[in-house]
This record gives sequence, structure tokens and C-alpha cells, in this order.
Amino acid sequence: MNHFACLLCLFVFVTTSIVASSDDRQRAEKQVRRITAMATDKTGRRMVSMSIADSFKMPRPDLVEERRRIGLDYGSFFVAHQLVATGVKMTEIMSGLKTGKTIWEIADEHHADWRRIAADAKKQNSKIEDYIYRHFLNKKNDVVYKDRAPTEKYDIARDAVRSDFNVRSDQ
Repeated sequence: MNHFACLLCLFVFVTTSIVASSDDRQRAEKQVRRITAMATDKTGRRMVSMSIADSFKMPRPDLVEERRRIGLDYGSFFVAHQLVATGVKMTEIMSGLKTGKTIWEIADEHHADWRRIAADAKKQNSKIEDYIYRHFLNKKNDVVYKDRAPTEKYDIARDAVRSDFNVRSDQ
């Protein structure tokens, strides 16, 4: 009888863990889709690139070139860098993508911490929303952003990949 009780407890624990992990992944996907959606037009993409470059402490031209080389939308790029921060090599991510896997499948293979990714993506979205708000708040901020682009040598025309425009609400 004790063995049965232990097995039952183990089953309940595993089932609960799987459901919690699934919920965390869904929350992460929702937040990451928001990052991707905000980058579908030029103004949004400019704000998303600034906030992600600032968060990752990368020069924007480097961010743009890496994103173009990998071919990921900003949301997937964010997840890729979350994986890199936990020790996954970018070459592993790129080889997985070349074999047809999605960033989500690659993240699952590497046992991604979906709760942390969801929390970090939520913070990133808040930062992006703040940048967008300040952009439209008044003309002074627009001038500041336009001044930033030449010093960073940021080119909005180069900052686009095919997957930027494949945003669906049901993904």
C-alpha cells in the first residue's frame, strides 16, 4: 500500500510539473509574440531594436547583422539570446534552425526556463512600450531617436527579415 501511495504522489507531482511548465511556456510565447508584433512596422521595429540593443548591451548594427544572418524575427531573436545566456551556443541554435526546427523546439530541447523567459520578455515589452510612448509623446523625443541612429549607424532598411512579417495571433 505504501508503494502505491508513493507512486500516486509521484504521478501527481510529475503531472503538476508538466502542466505548470506548459503554462509557463504559453506565457512566454504570448510575451514573445508581443515583441514580434511590435516590430512589424518601421517605427515599432526602430523602438524594438533600440530596446533590445540596450538590454543586450549590443551595438544596433551588430544586432541587425546577427538577426539577418540567423533570419529570426525580434521575438525569436530574444528567445535565442535567452538561451545563449544560459550557456547554449549560438552555433547550436543556428544548426537547429537550419534543420527546420523552430526556436521553441530548440528551447525545449535545451530545457528552457520558460518562467524566466516569460518574466524577461514581459520586462522587455514594458521597455519597448516605454520607448514607443516616448517616441509619440512629443517631437523632442523623435529628434533624440533620429540623432541616435546616425551615431549608431543604424539603417532601418537593413533591419528587416522575412519572418518579421509572419505574425499571427494564433501562433
